[in-house]
Amino acid sequence: MTVSHDFTGQVALVTAASAGMGLAGARAFAETGASTVLVDINESAVRTAADELAGQGLDVLPIACDVSDEAQVAAVIATTVATYGRLDVQITVDDPKAYTQPWTVAFQWELMPDTELLDWVCENNKYFDVLQRER
Repeated sequence: MTVSHDFTGQVALVTAASAGMGLAGARAFAETGASTVLVDINESAVRTAADELAGQGLDVLPIACDVSDEAQVAAVIATTVATYGRLDVQITVDDPKAYTQPWTVAFQWELMPDTELLDWVCENNKYFDVLQRER
């Protein structure tokens, strides 16, 4: 993949980053110079993904986190800022393969109040606070 952006000196945080689109996004940021925080609920998987990227000389930090838990999200933000001094980009990725029934509009709507919307609100409120302080 050819990416023309340069994120050198910036910090990107990507959720669901142990595989699939999350890992692809994390890889893209890291390969274009960003210090990249990989966040995933599966600690073993996110460490494995981070080890792979670090083995290529990329600056990555794996953190296990359940993004539906506001306290865990706050801890991720605090660790990111303590490690890198800033947070510039946050990407929220959801993995529909993680669900146990077919992904339909009805199922998505039923699920959203319990997981996706809560995840989005928890994550983005915390990220917004950090981004506002840095601007």
